[in-house]
Amino acid sequence: MLTLKGKLRAILDVPASTNKKTGEIYKAHTTLQIETLTISRGVPKLELHNITVGDCSKFREQVDKPIELAVRAYAPGARVTLMQVD
Repeated sequence: MLTLKGKLRAILDVPASTNKKTGEIYKAHTTLQIETLTISRGVPKLELHNITVGDCSKFREQVDKPIELAVRAYAPGARVTLMQVD
């Protein structure tokens, strides 16, 4: 298990939608946007991570505040993606 540490920038309620090409239906979900700062070779880099969560009620009061979230990593392509651990 990994811990993602950063600042909670926004909570987005994403409505249900349908993929126009395939007809696949996507359920409505809530996404947290967490900003992290990493320093590589002395150069700071800001990253914005979108993490889908089931229950966002415990995060509503933490917008614009530091947050720690247990996540797991997976790599569907070349880029590593993070998701919340239940």
